[in-house]
Parts: sequence; C-alpha cells; structure tokens
Amino acid sequence: MNTFFEFMQKKNPRRIQGARSIRNGLVLQGVRHGDVIRGSISDSDRFVEWVMAASALSITLEIDPAARPLKEPEAESDLFYPIQYDKNVPVLKIRGTSYSQNDLCALREEGVRQLLEQR
Repeated sequence: MNTFFEFMQKKNPRRIQGARSIRNGLVLQGVRHGDVIRGSISDSDRFVEWVMAASALSITLEIDPAARPLKEPEAESDLFYPIQYDKNVPVLKIRGTSYSQNDLCALREEGVRQLLEQR
C-alpha cells in the first residue's frame, strides 16, 4: 500500500520538498506515529503538504478553523526519515470526518484541496 505522500511523490513531485520540511520538523519536535496535530490553515498548497507530511508519519492532522494556525516547523529538508504506514491511523480529520491513506489517494490532490475549501 502506498501512502498519500508516496502517491503525491509520483503524481506531483514539486510538493515533496515542502512536505519533507514539515515532516522532518515534526520529527525533530518529537511528533510520533499516532499523534494528533490540531490547527487551522488557509493556504491550500501548504495544506496539501501538511497532509502529505501527516501521511508519511502516520499521524492525524485535525483541521479546525477555530484553532490556532498550524505552526510551521523548522527543519532541514534533506533529513532522512522512513515512511510510516499504519492503516489504522486516520491521516486527516476535518469537520468530524476522518480520511485514511486510501481515501486521500482516491481524492487526489484536487480533492484534498477541496476538503479545505469546503470547511
């Protein structure tokens, strides 16, 4: 099974650098498999990169417009950290609906962007 991160790596490689920077920054902050990151975001490009990073770490990104904006982690983007895959961890939760790796791959990039715009 591919993660949404790996799916996007093949479909839209220009998003990888931003997603890796977020992923690596989260790892350096101590975020681990299964953790939940909650916040708001309005930039659809960065949103896709955050979802990709959550996918690569098997963490849940919970988007709540009333929450504080997601804090951009600072990290070296060339740090190697292996892809985590856990089918039991929802990657994205928005408006009370959870999305798995499979759901995100089926939605593709534009569908994921629309999730943010529909909130």
